Amino acid sequence: MRVADALIRLLEDLGVKYVFGIPGVHTLPLYDALRDSIRIRHVLARHEAGAASMADGYARASGEPGVCLLAAGPGATNAVTAVANAYLDSQPVLILAGGLKTNTWGKGGIHEYDQLSIFKPITKLSIRPTSASEVLKVVWEAYDFSMTGRKRPVFVELPFDYLSAESDLLPYRREEKPIPTPSREEVEAAFRLISKSSKILIILGGGVVSSGACREASKLVHLLGAPVCTTIMGKGSFNEFDPQFIGLLFTEEAMNCVSEADLVLAIGCRFSERSTGAWRLKINQLIHVDIDAEELGRNYKPTLAINSDAKAFLTSLITLLELRLSEISLDKDWYKKYVGRRESVISDSSSSQLTASMTVNEVLRHIPSDSIISVDTGYSFWHTVTRVRLSEPRRYLCSAGNSAMGFALPSAIGAKLARPDKNVLAFVGDGSFIMSSQELATAVELGIDLTVIVMNDSGYGSIRDYQERSFGGRLIACDYKSPSIEMIAKAYGAYSAVATNREEVGEFIKNALKNGGVNVLDAHITTTEKVLPDFLTTTYKK
Repeated sequence: MRVADALIRLLEDLGVKYVFGIPGVHTLPLYDALRDSIRIRHVLARHEAGAASMADGYARASGEPGVCLLAAGPGATNAVTAVANAYLDSQPVLILAGGLKTNTWGKGGIHEYDQLSIFKPITKLSIRPTSASEVLKVVWEAYDFSMTGRKRPVFVELPFDYLSAESDLLPYRREEKPIPTPSREEVEAAFRLISKSSKILIILGGGVVSSGACREASKLVHLLGAPVCTTIMGKGSFNEFDPQFIGLLFTEEAMNCVSEADLVLAIGCRFSERSTGAWRLKINQLIHVDIDAEELGRNYKPTLAINSDAKAFLTSLITLLELRLSEISLDKDWYKKYVGRRESVISDSSSSQLTASMTVNEVLRHIPSDSIISVDTGYSFWHTVTRVRLSEPRRYLCSAGNSAMGFALPSAIGAKLARPDKNVLAFVGDGSFIMSSQELATAVELGIDLTVIVMNDSGYGSIRDYQERSFGGRLIACDYKSPSIEMIAKAYGAYSAVATNREEVGEFIKNALKNGGVNVLDAHITTTEKVLPDFLTTTYKK
């Protein structure tokens, strides 16, 4: 059996259902083997960034690694931004890339450059097997490593001659890997700090989602009667309709609530620039729990730092609290003045023209409440991140750490394959749409139901906003003549229409839900509505 055939068998045994990629000559042995698989479906992307983003979206929606197969050289480097998205947002993606024949190394052959070094800063592991006999072991261990500890992408380069060599099939046995857990002393120290406090606030980050600890987090919040905020990546880790939910951490009401608390318990968060409003967050005492020891104390000095998996910590703390709850006396009303303040901020614009906020609110009014929503950066993100309210995790996908354009459409495709039972929708700007619009062909070819909302202002809206507010209105390179989004979508086989008012948006969504298939709305929005938070426009000032 060829190594390539054995590797596909290994992926099948790992439970892989989809492989996203574009073939290249150096990966043809794997593609030849993949042709015979009845358990893995290959998804042919139209650009490697799209393939990697589909794998990323699959991981975000399912919690399982997405698998991406890239050609050597430009095929691999085309995916760098998408891999960086997964890395910064702690998503497990297995990237398998082609490599040159080993007997051509150093001869200056086509695609010969150091792929491992390129991917090393944006992956948890960047590795090449040292022989054909090592291929299965390396891929197996890389797959597991992407899911061990802090979940992140891994990169494996596979030389062509290794894939064509003969090899025995390696039986796969998944082993439970040890995870960081809190010591008894650390849990008791956390309990002592809680027992000495009256105003406690809990921050939940993406580590809670990744750990599968949302139920435990909710139990702790209600046990203590404490208010809760989430980071962007932690969105959905706590029911946003619950009266103890204050909001996303960067909002003014949440930041004010944090500054008033005498103790903050932060679980699975890294205190990123956006989530903290450019690090304007003021914290009195802090218990910081994270699976990655390097995040502890990096941005905020903790009173108590605990290197632990979120679920392991929450389980241990809850057990202790239930035994000694009578020793704790907390003020359970202090935060209520902050609850619900965001409602007035996220209401519609009163403009007579169609705006981004009108578009988003009208879409949300019609779609199922459990829809998965993938958003691009800029206005697509800022107009949705507080308007979309979740009762469960893995339903709001965004490039939080990298803020990359072109993310939403391909990641929505991956999410739909991971969760075919869910309605999936993407919000994109016209600039972001153009960067990944070719993946509409992939969606149509797959025969999936997918709705794409293009908020079209014929320019880079958030850049225009920065220049108007931070650079004295000196506009440059933020406006352009936009092509017909409707015609582009139809050329790929999707249904498309233009909307210039709220009613047309609502009618389009109702028809898309009724008829299914790939539907693209070209929503012509005004450029007058501003949405960027003040902390962004003041941080990046002339």
